[in-house]
Amino acid sequence: MTRSELRAYIQRSLNDPSGVFLPPATANAVIEEAQEFLAEFGPPIIRRILLPMRAYWTYYRLSPFASDAMTPVRIYSAANTRLLDVRSQDWLDGYDVNWEVTTGNPHIWFPRGWDQFGIYPKPATDGGILRVDYWAWPQTMLHDDATPEFAEADHSTLSLYGVYDGLLRGNQVAAALRIWKDSMMALRGARWIRVDRTPDRTHQHGAGNGNGQLNS
Repeated sequence: MTRSELRAYIQRSLNDPSGVFLPPATANAVIEEAQEFLAEFGPPIIRRILLPMRAYWTYYRLSPFASDAMTPVRIYSAANTRLLDVRSQDWLDGYDVNWEVTTGNPHIWFPRGWDQFGIYPKPATDGGILRVDYWAWPQTMLHDDATPEFAEADHSTLSLYGVYDGLLRGNQVAAALRIWKDSMMALRGARWIRVDRTPDRTHQHGAGNGNGQLNS
């Protein structure tokens, strides 16, 4: 569905086909809010960015390079041609007590914030590329012929959210809650885009002995 089709569906459902109660600009803003809702709770939008590795850099942020980034989900290192395993800082504390100063080709990444991550070990020289797949916010629809990035089957959730918002604006709370339930049911059937680690990388690193080595 295009933006104009979504808007028309919402307005018809609210018995407002001429857009008196929900004018076009307001309806468009509601559709964008619906896109953000679906991006957070429905099938994720995955995009990719390439980041250069810097000498002695442990931490990297996505937002300066990708303003639409929500959070990283998978990281590949071109330097050693491998997907990095995801771990936590607590795990690294047990694996290598000196992990913050250890250098080498990275084989682990860990989340540090919504759009920030760290790598272990960190490189001692500039060079190399990190290929980062990240969960992204949807692109804004700038004209009426634009279509959402989500699959066609998920467009019903956008329109239902718009009707829900319009009913709340009209103080029709009971009807809005029924529509909300329908929106949740639509999400249950949404097709998720999964970004998984390859099987040979899963659980490759077990418990450490505090010296950057695995327990035997």
